[in-house]
Amino acid sequence: MKKSLAVLFLLVASTTVAAAQGHHHGGGFYRGGGYGWWVAPAVIGGVIAYSVTRPPVIITSPPVVYVQPQTVIAPGPPPIGYHWEQILDGSCNCYRLVLAPGA
Repeated sequence: MKKSLAVLFLLVASTTVAAAQGHHHGGGFYRGGGYGWWVAPAVIGGVIAYSVTRPPVIITSPPVVYVQPQTVIAPGPPPIGYHWEQILDGSCNCYRLVLAPGA
């Protein structure tokens, strides 16, 4: 709210100053009178309004995630005719310890 009030104040102030200086026939900034006195205040006000109302650019880096590798411990000696084997599980992209038949 404060920013929009500041922008409104700056717009009114810049157009008032330009209007007061634009119509005399001395060595003013705008020569020849007419309705061209509002161009500079409109441009200045547009630039100020754009710079105040645009959203800020926030640059963030992705968080660093460290996953400690787990050591797999077999739960005990396998039954006769089986052995423990680590297989890659595609659903979690991790290794699982399973009983596999064979020596």
